[in-house]
Amino acid sequence: MVTASQAVKMYELLNKHFMNKEDAQAVVASIEDIVDNKFNTEKDRLATKEDFFA
Repeated sequence: MVTASQAVKMYELLNKHFMNKEDAQAVVASIEDIVDNKFNTEKDRLATKEDFFA
């Protein structure tokens, strides 16, 4: 998942290069969606504490 701080940093970087607030926000929202979807898809494959110490 993308933290608020990471989202703000991405927005600032993209806004600087795009010079367009709306495009920067759209790209950050798309990246957040991709990260969230990937995490939700893979979260069942992540190791748990029990996996390491069982």
